[in-house]
Amino acid sequence: MTSPKRTFLLLILSIISLSAFAQDNSGMISGKILSSDGDPIDYATVSLKGTSYMCSTNEKGLYHLKAPTGEYVIVVSSVGFEKVETKINIKSKVENPGADDPCGQG
Repeated sequence: MTSPKRTFLLLILSIISLSAFAQDNSGMISGKILSSDGDPIDYATVSLKGTSYMCSTNEKGLYHLKAPTGEYVIVVSSVGFEKVETKINIKSKVENPGADDPCGQG
């Protein structure tokens, strides 16, 4: 008998923040992936469905992913957890032009 998979807890307002870069019409999605118990999910895969944009969370569950503006489905997966898909919209807005780490680990 297998145990039920735990689910990810995505806190959309505090987890996915959007900033952008005016020169290349792209944005940055940043966040923290947590389990339903509130524990960080380390080394989870975060990707934009149907694209090649992806990265992994660090040991604290944090991720940063640079992608062009537009509507996407963000997919979060990790061994032992249920895969989660959520619609997002990346908008261009000049707030953080110095951020240049497209898949940073912290």
